[in-house]
Amino acid sequence: MSKHSNKKNRLVIGGLTSSAGLFLTKAIGILYVAPFRAIIGPDDYVYYAAGYELYNLILTISLAGLPFAIAAIVSKYMEKEDYRTVMLVKKISQGLLAAFGLISSLAIILFINQFVNTRGTITSDEALIYRNVYYIMTISILTVPILSSYRGFFQGIKNYTAYSFSQVLEQIVRIVFLLGVGALLVYGFKLDRITAVYMALIASAVAAIATIVYFAIFNRDAILSIDERSKLQDSPPRNTKSIIKELFVFAIPYLLSVILSSRVSFANMAFLPSALQAYGYDSTISQLYTSMITNEALKLVGIPVVLATGFAVAVIPEMSQALVRNDQKTIQKNVSLSIESVLLISLPLYILIYFLANEIYFILFGGSEMIINMGGAITKGQVIVSIISILSPILVPISMTLNLARESIMGLIVAFIFNLIILTPLVTYLGYVGSFIAELLPTVLYLIVIFYYLSKKRNIKFKYTVRRIVLMFVAIIPMTMVYYLLHLIGLPVISLGRFKGLFTLAIYGITMLTAYLITAHYFLLPQSILNINLEMMAKKVFNRAHR
Repeated sequence: MSKHSNKKNRLVIGGLTSSAGLFLTKAIGILYVAPFRAIIGPDDYVYYAAGYELYNLILTISLAGLPFAIAAIVSKYMEKEDYRTVMLVKKISQGLLAAFGLISSLAIILFINQFVNTRGTITSDEALIYRNVYYIMTISILTVPILSSYRGFFQGIKNYTAYSFSQVLEQIVRIVFLLGVGALLVYGFKLDRITAVYMALIASAVAAIATIVYFAIFNRDAILSIDERSKLQDSPPRNTKSIIKELFVFAIPYLLSVILSSRVSFANMAFLPSALQAYGYDSTISQLYTSMITNEALKLVGIPVVLATGFAVAVIPEMSQALVRNDQKTIQKNVSLSIESVLLISLPLYILIYFLANEIYFILFGGSEMIINMGGAITKGQVIVSIISILSPILVPISMTLNLARESIMGLIVAFIFNLIILTPLVTYLGYVGSFIAELLPTVLYLIVIFYYLSKKRNIKFKYTVRRIVLMFVAIIPMTMVYYLLHLIGLPVISLGRFKGLFTLAIYGITMLTAYLITAHYFLLPQSILNINLEMMAKKVFNRAHR
């Protein structure tokens, strides 16, 4: 195999390995929702969703940048074989992120009333519950940053297996804790359901501590191996001051970019509930729509997004090392490969979710006919937005790593301000549909800007990428035809119930994805992008089955 193919496979394997862990994490994160909602009830679930909305927002602010910076700098000094500096980066980063966790927790406590006021018009009892929810989340915000320092380090040394497994482990521990303790409190001790919500929010801290133990003890050999090499090194490490400076030089652009990339979370948290009420929804329906838009629908469309996140995890160290070597050919290939790989796999998943939005929502979350129709409609809207925005999670770190921080951040600032300005009027006049339009328009604006600068300043060519994307959309046509054929035949899902309906839903999914894969294979897309020959794989499976 050529050196070029090895480099290509390394990025693909790293991206898919990282994506696999994130995919399982997202899948598990969806499957637990139905039993958890059964434990706490749909009314109290909105408090749980609000807690994680703030949790994700605050962690974005406190963590954004540093884990990416840790990965980039660790991979840089691994390439230079400066192992003493690698170990120094690990030590410094853990201290910095622990400090940021503490500062973030204190910020929530100081501004708790302002956070509660974002929930719109609520009763004093509801305000008390929201206040308790936000206080409890500070426990998780204290611990999770330390875990992120470990993940940044293992990402930097390209140990994607440990990185991915840590994602799955964290999610499993969290869900086992929240379901187990929640059921015990509600059904065993007959406590109020809101108590189960409070314990579910504590579950994130329990899971983070368990995952830190996994890194520190069960992956100790990987750390000790680098430590042993550092002891054999003659040259001294970089001094602490220069490492801290380098971390922040890397981190601040990442920090700004990730905060600005979270514009939808900021805008929805600040304006969505009140805008929905201004449109005419009452308090209950507004909270329900807010929960669906910021939680359930995001969980469904979040599964394809893990591909972009996974490839971002892999592309940062690869790109950092290519820059050290000044390897323009590898940079070009990594950019194209990341975009094409993410779209090749995510597009059919999005189309599947779009056509079967009501059915998938019913199977996973249940609810009345009204709730299913609401959830399905919101999921379809989120899918349309996500097909466009799927590239943002991969293009932001690529632009940061390729020294296009200023251009990327300026584009994100414009998109951020644009989103904040148009959300309230669009939702006030169009209802929840306006929130999707407010998300979509700034995203398109940012993508145009970043593609322009990648082409102009980094000489990245997208001719073949555009051709392959067109072929991917052509491959969706047979997939769509299969759906309408099955729908015309009258293959039911919802009317069969959640258990039996799962099997007919699987028939839809398998046949539709098979149609896409056959067409994509005809166009040589898996072969040219992922180095995967589906025909050869099928023959190997067939031969093994008949031995």
